[in-house]
Amino acid sequence: MGKVKAEPNKKAKNADFRYLVQKGDMWYVVLRINGKKVWHKAGPDPEDARKLRNRLLVDLDNNDYSYSKARMPYAQFLDETFLPWVKAQRAISTYDGYKGIVELHLKPSHLGKTRLDGIKPLVVFRYLKSKQDDGELSNRTIREHQMVIRSSLRLAKNLGVLAANPLRDMESWSFEEKEFDLPAEEEVAQILQHVQGTRYWLPAVISMASTPRRGEELGAQWQRLDWDAEGMYINKTMYASSENGIKYQRPKTKRSKRPLALPHSVMLLLAEHKREQDEQKARLGNLYQDNDLIFCNLDGTPINPDTFSSGWCRLMKRLVKQHGLPYMRFHDFRHYSIDTMYSIGIDEPTVMRQAGHVEKKTTRGYSHPDFDRQKNAVERADDKLRKLRELNVVEVVENSVERV
Repeated sequence: MGKVKAEPNKKAKNADFRYLVQKGDMWYVVLRINGKKVWHKAGPDPEDARKLRNRLLVDLDNNDYSYSKARMPYAQFLDETFLPWVKAQRAISTYDGYKGIVELHLKPSHLGKTRLDGIKPLVVFRYLKSKQDDGELSNRTIREHQMVIRSSLRLAKNLGVLAANPLRDMESWSFEEKEFDLPAEEEVAQILQHVQGTRYWLPAVISMASTPRRGEELGAQWQRLDWDAEGMYINKTMYASSENGIKYQRPKTKRSKRPLALPHSVMLLLAEHKREQDEQKARLGNLYQDNDLIFCNLDGTPINPDTFSSGWCRLMKRLVKQHGLPYMRFHDFRHYSIDTMYSIGIDEPTVMRQAGHVEKKTTRGYSHPDFDRQKNAVERADDKLRKLRELNVVEVVENSVERV
């Protein structure tokens, strides 16, 4: 096929406005390609229209013109252009985060099916608002969705796929902070009762008793457990990389690398868990992959953190539907622990040290507490939290720790 050519708008009185057409408040670049008019939306600014016209004419002259790019579904642009760009330009952890948002949320949505040149601020707003109304994502996560959308549309503009960024003149939407109200004590007890017997129960109990994060629990090893002091040293966290599988990495801040105090009741549960894990290891023999993990799959392999979270979400949705319980994120057990410590009067530096928080505004002016004070904090909190757990397990005697 020969080189395509564009014909100017002969009705334009000003030569500078050839190929340009204004409809209402919107400017378009109109090219006649092989006898057919092809409209390119440029936006409300005539200067943007001129720039788009010049770029398109250069593309035509170089035989690089393709008017189908801006007409592709937004999901296709994310797949073919945006994600490869992020992978090449950003850290792998950033790429993994963006890819998760794209694959799990943007692509399946109405926004993902919208033509790239058809994306308008209202369409994006409706997508973000629907995510907030669903109630399953925090406002922080929704802001990350907005950041990904803005970044992708800015890239489309910079690459010349779009004449203008449709969100260029729009401020970032600041949704009213929606507080995740923690369930009542009776509801937490019911949730724990329903998840008992699953692999989520003990991690949930420990998170509620001692504040560890998901990745910290799944990456915890027996060798880091101090049976005498009744605590654990957190020095790494587990991370699921789409490129390299499950990886271990240092906690993201120095304060997150910390000793974690554990209440005595949790130590007894861990002793029983260790005994059951050793029995499983003996049954599998050489088939067991010993990574010294406290929480692992039945064959000893690491639990994928993303799989763990998605499994918890499915479980909670089932509990919400079948038993009318409120939706509770796994991370909310950590909040429950912290809130309980504050409610019984534990001093703020101790709470921050136990939780591994780093925000200066919450710790400024306070000294670092020692481990004994952390231990006292979790024991006092556990006195209140223990009644929420219906353990329904064989009583573990005190000497269980000595058998480990």
